[in-house]
Amino acid sequence: MELYQLTLDELDTLTEGCSYIFEQAAYMSLKTKSFQNHLSTTAMNEDKIKVFITVWEQGGEMYMESLKNQQFGYPPLVKDIRWELHLPLASSTTKLDRAPKAQIEFAYDVPKNAIQPSSVQAQTSKNSLPLDRQPNRLLFEMNHKELSDFAKQIELIQGQLDSLSS
Repeated sequence: MELYQLTLDELDTLTEGCSYIFEQAAYMSLKTKSFQNHLSTTAMNEDKIKVFITVWEQGGEMYMESLKNQQFGYPPLVKDIRWELHLPLASSTTKLDRAPKAQIEFAYDVPKNAIQPSSVQAQTSKNSLPLDRQPNRLLFEMNHKELSDFAKQIELIQGQLDSLSS
């Protein structure tokens, strides 16, 4: 189906782009004139800028007011971490590799009042997860070196948090 000579994918991209522009304007609490000045610095032509400004004048304040009581882009909260260690066994037909691996699963919750940006909503609303994967779970597999590097990064982050809180 084509609407105004746009395919559904093009219409989806256009909608996401417009949503992103309005989200950024709301995030920066732009007044109409400032919004117009920002849009003028882009490659957008004047006719399209006028459309954005008209929509912003009619609904910008109401949109920003609706966002005040909601947490925009709030990160998920880790609620559980599980891990398993795997060591391949040798058989008469396979060579013994003995490269241990760790599987780490993070279970997380997204706060109920959190609003994700439209680009994140679009990615998470599509049913692209395999049937054996549960939403709100991330599974990683790492070898010894990858796990050591990850642990060093976590220690670095912990040290930076400690220095900020003291």
